[in-house]
Amino acid sequence: MVGMDSFSRRGFMKAAGLAPAAAALANAKTRTLETIGVQLYTVRDILPKDIEGTLKTIAEIGYREVEVIGATLDEISPALQRNKLKPVSIHLDSDLFLANHQSELSAAVDNAKHHGIEYAVFPYLPPQRRGGPDVYHRLAEDLNAAGSRCHRAGMKLCYHNHAFEFKPIGSVTPLQILMKETDKNLVSLEMDVFWVSVAGHDPVAMLTTYADRVALV
Repeated sequence: MVGMDSFSRRGFMKAAGLAPAAAALANAKTRTLETIGVQLYTVRDILPKDIEGTLKTIAEIGYREVEVIGATLDEISPALQRNKLKPVSIHLDSDLFLANHQSELSAAVDNAKHHGIEYAVFPYLPPQRRGGPDVYHRLAEDLNAAGSRCHRAGMKLCYHNHAFEFKPIGSVTPLQILMKETDKNLVSLEMDVFWVSVAGHDPVAMLTTYADRVALV
């Protein structure tokens, strides 16, 4: 879940097996990752019980960057600072991206920026909000608006995929609609390689396809 950097397929697969990691496919040269981040959603069940101890252990393992959850950012921020963990990205509640929640989204983005976070992430489209192509056309509009808001705040917006975005709706998939209809200057992709694989695709091939859109892995 950290910024992309160039390294080989072998390097990518090694890093992806350890944790969410930065990767890019601009060329085949191998580079060493300076930092590997961890998504705090991974420890969502134990973090509330022992914030300090959990973050201390994460830092001792060697992680330097984290992806945080909007609902707990203010609560864990002091412990992040004490353990020298940099919050790079944040998963915000998907309801905040609806057109009638713009003021709440603005407040959440401003708060994230205050904490030094670079990427705001649309985390998940709940099943009850999914449907035909029109759903994803509207979502693309909402993401463009949110991306513009993030841009004005000096942040970047990413969409986090799961597997359902790869299931065809007629002749296209939801992900194809979103990638075509969102402004690449405003909306990037946080590619979840696990869900790409669950959907039956090769994560490396998919990273190649969207190489110019993937900001986080």
